[in-house]
Amino acid sequence: KGIPLACSVAISTGKSFAFNRKEAKEHGDKGILVGADVRNRRVVVIDDVMTAGTAVNQAIALINSAGAIVVAVVLALDRQEKVKDTDNMSATMTLAKEHNIPVLSIAKFSDILEIVKKGGSCSVSDVASMER
Repeated sequence: KGIPLACSVAISTGKSFAFNRKEAKEHGDKGILVGADVRNRRVVVIDDVMTAGTAVNQAIALINSAGAIVVAVVLALDRQEKVKDTDNMSATMTLAKEHNIPVLSIAKFSDILEIVKKGGSCSVSDVASMER
């Protein structure tokens, strides 16, 4: 999950953070967003992995509806999944274009694949199936 990553970044930078629930609660910290008040703030979305971009798009919509502006997305891993079979753009590229924000990742699937290829820890057929 992206919550431990966001918490780590918040602690190391001294910034506050918030996270979204799957559904609103009627008790305790009510609502969908928990943590810092994001109203009128510039927000960086932090997540662990992006595949199709659905969760990040939902987070951006939720943050925008709370009165904040998303200025970037940071991912631990970009799986580099294509949005459509007919399109050459990955989910991260599409997200960046649609929201006009940078989408950065610590690692990409292609980076991991290169390490596997160089390390020789997988057979040629295993590497070929990963590349599909």
